[in-house]
Amino acid sequence: MQSLETEVLIIGGGLAGLRAAIESARNGMRTMIVSKSPIGMGSNSVLAGGGFSIPTEETGIENHIKETLHIGKGLNDRELVNELARSGSKEIEFLKTLGVNLVHKPPLGYVVNLEEYMGKVLGGRIVIKKMIQEAFKYEKIQFLPNFFVYKMLCREDQVSGVIGFDQESRPCSLFSKSVVLATGGGGGIYRRNDNYKRILGDGYALALEIGLPLMDMEFVQFYPFGIAEPGLPQSMIYLPLPDGAKLLDAQGNDLPRKYGLEMSLNEIAMTLRDKMAFLIYMENEKGGVFMDYTRTPVSQFNKYPLSILPNKKFNFTEKPFRISPLAHFFMGGVKITLSGETAIPGLFAAGEVTGGVHGASRMGGNALAECLVFGAKSGHSAAEFARRKTSKKKTRSLMDWPGVLISGTKKEKKTLRLTGVQKTLQDLAWQCAGPVRSEEKLKEGLSSLDVLRREFEDFKAASVKDLITRREFETSFTVLKAIMTSSLARMESRGAFQREDYPLEGGPEFLKRISLRLTGQEGNLEVSWENLK
Repeated sequence: MQSLETEVLIIGGGLAGLRAAIESARNGMRTMIVSKSPIGMGSNSVLAGGGFSIPTEETGIENHIKETLHIGKGLNDRELVNELARSGSKEIEFLKTLGVNLVHKPPLGYVVNLEEYMGKVLGGRIVIKKMIQEAFKYEKIQFLPNFFVYKMLCREDQVSGVIGFDQESRPCSLFSKSVVLATGGGGGIYRRNDNYKRILGDGYALALEIGLPLMDMEFVQFYPFGIAEPGLPQSMIYLPLPDGAKLLDAQGNDLPRKYGLEMSLNEIAMTLRDKMAFLIYMENEKGGVFMDYTRTPVSQFNKYPLSILPNKKFNFTEKPFRISPLAHFFMGGVKITLSGETAIPGLFAAGEVTGGVHGASRMGGNALAECLVFGAKSGHSAAEFARRKTSKKKTRSLMDWPGVLISGTKKEKKTLRLTGVQKTLQDLAWQCAGPVRSEEKLKEGLSSLDVLRREFEDFKAASVKDLITRREFETSFTVLKAIMTSSLARMESRGAFQREDYPLEGGPEFLKRISLRLTGQEGNLEVSWENLK
C-alpha cells in the first residue's frame, strides 16, 4: 500500500481548500491538497455566479454584520460574522492580485466582471481557474486529484492523516501534522439540487466518525428559482433576473404581489429566498409556479445570465417555464473558532462544511466570501500547528484494510449496485426533509431510512469502485439522518427551516443550537442543545 507524507493536508479542492493550500504554502509548509474530483472543477464553487457579499464604503461593515445576523435569525456565531465582515475586503484585494476582474455591484458588494467572456461562463469558474493557477506556482503544494478519502486517522487524540484510494483505485495512506477539512456541503443527497452530484456531505460523516459533533444540521437552504420544466436540465436560475421577468402561479397571477411582497425578484432572491422557496414549494403543490421571460427584450438573451440558459431546448421568449426550489446550501456543520480550529487538535475546517457563520439562513454572496476568509485562516492556522508539532518516530502499519472491507466476488449476484438505492434516498430526502417538514414526515423518513439501511447491509463490495460507491451511500444516509434528527428536535419555523406543524418562529427557548454526536455501532445520533455565545 502506498504511503505519503506531508506537513499540511487539505481535504477538498474547491475555493476554501485552494485558499487554505495557498496560505499554508505561503507559510513555508509542505502542503498536499486532495479532492475526489479534479481539483477545483468538481466543487460547488465553480458553479457559483461569482458574487461576493463584502462590505464596501457605501454599505459599511456594521451594516453588513447587521444584515447577516438578521437573515440568520439570531443563530449566527457573532464572532465569526464579525471576522467575515472585517476580513472580506482583504480577500477581495487578494483576488485582484490574481487577475480576477471584479466590479462593485450593489447589493452584493463585488461580482466577477464577465464582459470579456461574452456571458458564456460562470464567475465561479473564473475565480477557481485563477486560484488553481496561483496554487500551481508553489512548489510546496502537491496535488492529488480524484483521490477518495475513506477515513480520517487520529493518533493520541490528534488528527494524523487519512486513508483512501488514489485515481488508479490503489489504497493509499496520507500522513500529516495537520489537516484542513474543506469538503463543501451535501446538497447532492436531494432529488432536486443545484450541487455537483457527488457533493454528498463527505466532511460531515468524516467529522462525526472521529468524534466531532455537528451543529445546525436542520438548516438547509433551498434556492427558490430552479428550472423544473420537463425536458430541461435541472439547474438554478442565476441572478440578476432580467427586466420584465414575472413570477406567476398556476392561474397566471403575480406571485409576489399575491403575498404582499413589494420587492423586485432580485431583492427577494437575495434577502427573502427562504420565504420565496417556501411559497413556491406550496404553490407547486396546488398546480405549479412559472417564470415568465416573455416581456424580456430578445437582445438580453445574448448576455449573461440569460446566455447560459438551455435556449436551444426551449424558447424562453414565447412562453413561461416551470420552476421549483433546489437544495442549495447547508448552514450547519463542524464548529470552528476564529482561526478555523475544531475541537480535535490538528484538525481545521473552512467553507460550507462548517457551521455558525450563517445561523438559520444565509445571505446571498456570503458563501464565496466565507470560503476565502476562513480558507485563509484555516490554512494559516494549520501551517502554524504543523510548524510547532515535533516529529516522532511512528509505526504506521495499516495492514490490508481494503482487503478486509472488500468481501464479495465479482461472480456473486449480490455485488454492489447502489444507483437505485441512492435515487430512493434522494427521493426520501426531498419528500421528508425538503423545503417543508413535519413530525409525521420526519418520523416516516427516519423509519424508511432504517428499512433502506437493512436492505443495504446485504450488499457486498467486490471491488474498490464498489467500496467507494458503498461508502458514498453510507455518507448520504448519515447526513440525511442528521438533518431529520435535528429537524425533529426543532419544533418551530426559523429562517430556511420550515415546519408545517410549527409554522411560527419560536421564543427565546429556541435561540439555541442543536448539536449531534455519533454514538454506538448502529450509527445512532445523540441530540443536545447548546447556548449561543
